[in-house]
Amino acid sequence: MKNIIFTLLLSTTIFAQGSTLSLYEESQKALADGNLNLAKDKILAAIEADNTNQSYRDYENKIRKLNTDIRNANRSISDKRFDDAITAFDKILNEAPNLSSALSGKGKAHYYKKEYEEAIIYFEKSLDIDPSYTKAKIDKSNAIKKFYLSIKEDHVDRGQYDIAISKYKQVLTYQPKFFQAYSQMGVINRRNGSLSLAIENFESALAINKNQPKILFQLGKTHKDNGNLESSKEAYEKAVKLDEKYYKAFKNLGDIFLETGDYDNAIKSLKASIELKDDYGTAYHSLGNVYIEKKEYVRAVENFTKAVEFQPKKHISWFRLAQAHNRNNNCGEAKKAALEATILKKSYGGGWFELALAEYCDGKGNKSTARRYFETARNDLKWRDQAKYGLLHLETPERWTMEGLIGEE
Repeated sequence: MKNIIFTLLLSTTIFAQGSTLSLYEESQKALADGNLNLAKDKILAAIEADNTNQSYRDYENKIRKLNTDIRNANRSISDKRFDDAITAFDKILNEAPNLSSALSGKGKAHYYKKEYEEAIIYFEKSLDIDPSYTKAKIDKSNAIKKFYLSIKEDHVDRGQYDIAISKYKQVLTYQPKFFQAYSQMGVINRRNGSLSLAIENFESALAINKNQPKILFQLGKTHKDNGNLESSKEAYEKAVKLDEKYYKAFKNLGDIFLETGDYDNAIKSLKASIELKDDYGTAYHSLGNVYIEKKEYVRAVENFTKAVEFQPKKHISWFRLAQAHNRNNNCGEAKKAALEATILKKSYGGGWFELALAEYCDGKGNKSTARRYFETARNDLKWRDQAKYGLLHLETPERWTMEGLIGEE
């Protein structure tokens, strides 16, 4: 009987030792996998089963110290001692390389130092170990947004466009559906004259999120620059459909209609722009251009007068106002407007040309002064031929008529 009892006790002891050893090993594995809480629970269970084992107690002390070190490192972040926090997390990760909370904490310290790329790297490492780590997911998303926003200030505003594009591409490796990065690359491409690439990037952005009127606006501008007026019109039409208060898109759509000769729709779009922003000088200017083309010079004068009221420093609007007055046979007002154009931009031949016409006033004015203004207009290469024509008219008006002589902007 004694032998049986002894055997049972021995078996129980061996089983208990095996069970506690298993808990110890499970705790080690949990720590190796980056799960500090599970590691703590397992080693405490092992100690509860065998409180005499010093190895278990030493290991539990190690886990307790890791928890303390993490709290202290996080406190350094709260105290804005970010370099100290990074150093502390490095020591922790040296002990437990897969500790997701430490990896995330180091990422947070880099984030607050505005080292967003480094922050993203550590948030990703944390999520590789624990994909369900919600806090790391949120922190990574925020870091990507901050990284994206920093590119403009750090590189775009400094003219470092190639670096900026490489950074925007990096954003897309972190978050492939970050459509804003495609849009910003498109803006840079357009600025650099790479129109086809700009269109490709704007379309990539819209493929991710089609409900973006501002990106459609940029796409419309780029198509126009590229000579594709139909595609430009479609982009602007989509933009104003998405945002019925997008006055700039209505104005640009009106310009497309004007350029394609669809004056009725041009007027409709430009009036819609003005209704949304009644001090929008550029829209009044474009509407004046429509009426110039329609030879409705009184209405042209009305709109160019509004244009210069709201943008008095735009020489081109004063030029167009002078032009409309001249076509309306109002030489005095044409002279005033043309003089403003020449004061604002002395090198612009159009202002001098209209000033010459106003001074000549269909033969009723000062011919010699008009000649001087035509000669000044001739200094502008873009106006040289028309200025020569004006001078010929002064010499032989019966042969060289001024009828219909309207210059471009």
